[in-house]
Amino acid sequence: VPVEIMDKMMNEVIEKGNVLFIKILSMIVLLFMLIFMIQLKRKKELARIAYVDEITGGDTYAKFCISVRKILENNPENLAILNINIDGFKFFNNIFGYEEGDKVIRFIWTTLNDIKQTKEFHAHHYADNFYALFYFEDKKQLFDRLLIFYKKLQNYAVSDTKKYMLTPHIGIYEIKNPDIDINNMINYSNLARKSIKERKDIFYAFFDNTFENKQLHDSIIESQMRDALEKEEFVVYLQPKYNTLEQKIVGAEALVRWKKEDGTTIVPMNFIPLFEKNRFITELDKYIHTVVCKKQKLWLDMGLNPVPISINLSRLNFYNPNFVKIFKEILDNIGLPPQYIQFEITETAILENIDFLNKTIDQLYNLGFKILIDDFGVGYSSMMLLRDTRIHALKLDKSFIDSIGDMRTDKIVYHTINLAHSLKIEVIAEGVETEEQYKFLKAINCDSIQGYYFSKPITEFVFEKILMNK
Repeated sequence: VPVEIMDKMMNEVIEKGNVLFIKILSMIVLLFMLIFMIQLKRKKELARIAYVDEITGGDTYAKFCISVRKILENNPENLAILNINIDGFKFFNNIFGYEEGDKVIRFIWTTLNDIKQTKEFHAHHYADNFYALFYFEDKKQLFDRLLIFYKKLQNYAVSDTKKYMLTPHIGIYEIKNPDIDINNMINYSNLARKSIKERKDIFYAFFDNTFENKQLHDSIIESQMRDALEKEEFVVYLQPKYNTLEQKIVGAEALVRWKKEDGTTIVPMNFIPLFEKNRFITELDKYIHTVVCKKQKLWLDMGLNPVPISINLSRLNFYNPNFVKIFKEILDNIGLPPQYIQFEITETAILENIDFLNKTIDQLYNLGFKILIDDFGVGYSSMMLLRDTRIHALKLDKSFIDSIGDMRTDKIVYHTINLAHSLKIEVIAEGVETEEQYKFLKAINCDSIQGYYFSKPITEFVFEKILMNK
């Protein structure tokens, strides 16, 4: 073949090869570009999910934490973290619906956006929970800004004709040490907010060492509580109840003290609220029930005539479907008749879910247990409770007894006792400390008295002596 023809054929092959190579290379480049675009889109989507709140369109909690860290690295002075929560937001949702609840969340976010300054930011966390980072020159200046926020929320309009007062609770952590972990700072602001959760007279609180000490105290208590239960460090005390007319012992209330191995005693107010929070209270209630049942059976076997002892029950027990069965089994295994055990439930606990709790109360009544309502008079629907709940006795709250001598209080106590008696319900006055209180309660036919006027809480040994000399 001539060289010219060979060269021409080779050139054609090379040209076609180059074209094919360029096409393949272009396809590869396009493929990589497509993959890159897809990844970029996914990154943006992930960033949107992670950093953009679905309801408000603003920053999420994750983005807030990142922003705080950056600020603390550069300019950590005169800063405070705010934790904001709305009082009764769940109630608002139940009334107006979740769609209206989302509108409230967007309104709060917008209001925070309106009052924030340069380099400040805020974020929606969950439900009605918000966080913000604010600069401030002094506490008064910060308070003035929060007051503006408070007033705007108080004037929230559900519709053109209806307003609803949104009441915020704000916990504030003043950043004094920027090296503290951001999660701890946020926890401190939460602790400050929770300290005013039930208060109506103030809507904000600053974190101080008191909260930090409480957190440390609670951690120590939680680390020791299970061992303490196994070692039987929880000791039952009994406060007698006396018949008002005859001044004879007719019952007692079981109270608990924590006596540690080193001899120190922890009073209930320093561990009961924590046990309610972490749900350990149900274990403690079961333990006290067991201890009291065993002691009552022992006194029966000794030939004594025990009086009914009432045990305080946390509302959390009622959410356990096996609660009644467990307590009945304890009683049966010990061999004690149910008339020697009564249960005290706070009025507010029942009103929290009256229909649900009444079913359990009926089960207890049908098994032979009697129910006492503790702290009667401090709830919002006491008359409804008397109508709908099977109770043996109500215990007038100590706040009424302390005010005896005041004309209005005297009338309330008098008519409450008459109403209870008309419904075949006994009345026990707790916290009776003076002769004046005793004489008044005796005159208006209060059934029983409990308080320091007759006896402070005493040990089982001392109570046993009282039964012997009854």
